[in-house]
Amino acid sequence: MARTSSRFLGLLVVAAAAAYGCSDGSAIVAPEEQDPSHGLISGLLDPVIATVTGLLTDVDVLTRNTPLAQDISVTAAIGKNGGTIEIPEAGIKVIFPKNALTPPKANQTYDITVTALKGDEVAYIFQPHGLTFREPVIIMQDYKDTPAYKNPSMLSAMEGAYFPALSALDLVAATARVSEFRPTNVDVTGGKVRFTINHFSGYLIASGRSR
Repeated sequence: MARTSSRFLGLLVVAAAAAYGCSDGSAIVAPEEQDPSHGLISGLLDPVIATVTGLLTDVDVLTRNTPLAQDISVTAAIGKNGGTIEIPEAGIKVIFPKNALTPPKANQTYDITVTALKGDEVAYIFQPHGLTFREPVIIMQDYKDTPAYKNPSMLSAMEGAYFPALSALDLVAATARVSEFRPTNVDVTGGKVRFTINHFSGYLIASGRSR
């Protein structure tokens, strides 16, 4: 019994440390968990352990009127001068300001991949996992092809949120368990929502908190 309790306590410490790293933008541990449904690494923080420690919040996920038939990934080389990545089919644009990434050499770049997850949830995986930024990276999402468009109650509840693992997403119920919320700006007339991030892995647009 003593051995089991020690192992469980250790898992709780790991989960708490991972969540703390996500909340303040500091370096986070590289993920280990693999989810075969998408073929993507999902993240270190286990939703079961996080639930025990009260680290996760249940949210409704904004859905697309036209679901994506498959994952859509776009990769671009981003360096010191910044750049953008867009997935028009998913309505997302990711803007890397100058000096958001500061490579060891001036002409060095990082291969950044943004993946829009298949289905109707507005959710994304960003790679490399655990990458942090010196300047906030901007995410802009077009929501005109969602139920939130011209829906004041949904628009007022929308916010960007970080999910720690693919297993935290319920693709049937369109809900998720998230561990971080981001300050969010909603353009009511232009049909776009905007928020910034300080680190990678998975982000979604929440349309309301369940608790």
